[in-house]
Amino acid sequence: MSMLDGISREAAQRFGLGDKAGLLVTSLLGFIRNSQPGGFTGFVDRFRQAGLGNQLHSWLGKGPNAELEPRQLEQVMGRDNVARIATSAGLSPAGATPALAFLVPKIIDLVTPDGVVPATLPAGLGGPAGVAAGIAGTAGGYADTTLSGVRNEPGTGPGLRKLIPILALILLGFLGWQLLGRNRSAGVERQTAAVNDSVYTEPAAPVDPAATPTTPTAGVGADAGADVNADPRATVDAAMRRTSDALAALGTGYSARQLTDALNLNIVNFASGSAAIPAESRGVLNQSADAIQGAPAGTVLEIAGHTDNTGDPAANERLSQARADAVRRYLVSRGVENARLTSRGYGAARPAVDDATDAGRFRNRRIEFTVVK
Repeated sequence: MSMLDGISREAAQRFGLGDKAGLLVTSLLGFIRNSQPGGFTGFVDRFRQAGLGNQLHSWLGKGPNAELEPRQLEQVMGRDNVARIATSAGLSPAGATPALAFLVPKIIDLVTPDGVVPATLPAGLGGPAGVAAGIAGTAGGYADTTLSGVRNEPGTGPGLRKLIPILALILLGFLGWQLLGRNRSAGVERQTAAVNDSVYTEPAAPVDPAATPTTPTAGVGADAGADVNADPRATVDAAMRRTSDALAALGTGYSARQLTDALNLNIVNFASGSAAIPAESRGVLNQSADAIQGAPAGTVLEIAGHTDNTGDPAANERLSQARADAVRRYLVSRGVENARLTSRGYGAARPAVDDATDAGRFRNRRIEFTVVK
């Protein structure tokens, strides 16, 4: 839990939790991981749905975090869930609730340094999944008071602490096994990631962003396929320059259609199987967010994700939805109103051109903006 050591220490000092602060963080992470529909994204969306969008926006990316009141935390997470998390850490709900209200914005801020909400918590947050699962239990995704037959009743002695040496050994063994496995399989994974764009993986997959670019239909033209076969990076860079120039040329009083024509010049160059927004795309997306905010009042745009026809159709649809959602979340994080954007993944159901060639498949893997209203 190295990423959370500082937050745990701060909570321990501020609320007098001692070493139970670490257990409280672990219990909270277990709740987020194991009990939330939609994973971390679903957890974050709870605050938006509860009307706390302005506070949530301050927790995403850089800048000071707006405070979360204990009553607001209970409103979003539910008193019963807060009580279970507190009990799992050996704390009373009254003692744990203010600390949880302090921890939640800190954790969201830590996980979203660029303002983009990942579908799942980072792998390095909270330790190996096997250890976290042992701590978190299975019933509700919270840190359980029972572990390997040793019960930690609040006030009767820290049973869980007796297992710390055992957990440390398990952790060391797990990390050694992971390191050995990665060394053996790294070459195979790199080849697999570059070959098949339709295999769905978590958004944080670190692969070569030039391996499988995505491209829209509008403004790219028939020559794009030939360009990408020769130099995919040059194709992506040229598309971003055209998009930036077109957005800058909109001036004032532009229509929604003129806006989407400019937006669809862009290529969001997702890595193979990933829904993580590439760093190179953020500048143009920032400019896109400003342009969308300047569109006529009442304008609603759909962000559509598309794939080629390679691989499993269900996986393609999930991947295209994840990518469309990622672009939408990024634009919202840059100030675009939620109501102005929708997102939908179509998979391979709406190809722009024939999928028979590499160039055609390249063109069909795209993010596309359309005017809904």
